[in-house]
Amino acid sequence: MKWLFFTVLPLLAMFKVTLQGYFTKGKLKTVADSIKLNGFMFMFSALALIALTVRQIPSLETVIFALILSVITIAFQCLYVLAFKTGAVSLSTTISNFGLVIPIIFSTIFYQETINAYKIIGFVLFAVAIILMPSNKQDKEKSKLGIKTPKIWFVFIISAAIFSGVISTIHQVFSKSAISGEKAEFTALTYVFATILSFILFPIVKGKQPLYKNDKKTILGLVLIGIALGVYNLLAVIALTFIPAGEYFPTISGLSTLATVLAASITFKELPSIKQFIGIAAAIGAAIIVNIS
Repeated sequence: MKWLFFTVLPLLAMFKVTLQGYFTKGKLKTVADSIKLNGFMFMFSALALIALTVRQIPSLETVIFALILSVITIAFQCLYVLAFKTGAVSLSTTISNFGLVIPIIFSTIFYQETINAYKIIGFVLFAVAIILMPSNKQDKEKSKLGIKTPKIWFVFIISAAIFSGVISTIHQVFSKSAISGEKAEFTALTYVFATILSFILFPIVKGKQPLYKNDKKTILGLVLIGIALGVYNLLAVIALTFIPAGEYFPTISGLSTLATVLAASITFKELPSIKQFIGIAAAIGAAIIVNIS
């Protein structure tokens, strides 16, 4: 059963990232742009989940979990965009992926999950994979233009990585809690709150910056991305109820990055570099080794 999730979740992540690149390319120039786009994306996630999966009134505990997660999600999105705007894109992607160390350490301490030699080797291969697989094309373009990375970038990306890890940890804690039966309600409520917070925050952040206008193409893209995002996170919470964090997070992150790199290569007709091929091999190896009992 777990390999079904290890197949579906990376494919959903690839689908979401590819759609984001296609439909929103050139539109995330400011934090306000990101908040606006994410607000609509969260709204469509919430609507899809409410229509398809929600069947009961959530408990107060679930509402609190969802509210906390929505605030952290908004913070992560803002920090991630700021990191991309101010620093190296490939390095930002790599560092943010290391946020998964947080839920793994958490599960080892609080859920007594064991770390064996296979998992350690898998973690090392995973680290190699996420360092080598991202493309540095945009970084080279920035370098040619003489754009230097400010020191504040380090604050943005480390904070984003921490928030990313906390998001995963909250998913994990909820999946192990007594209210884990309210997975659909928890996921839908998270996006309801995230939508509300985005639309509250947007006019504050926007100021007098000129912003793009949503066209039909962008709206269609946001609907598809929102549905993919909602389904992905619902399945993630379900998967964490029976898959140990030490197996789940490296496998999903590595295979999601792999699927995204391959999809980008096909979409933009760019053959992966030797460095990326090594990263792909490492990701596959990590996914296999970390799941050996």
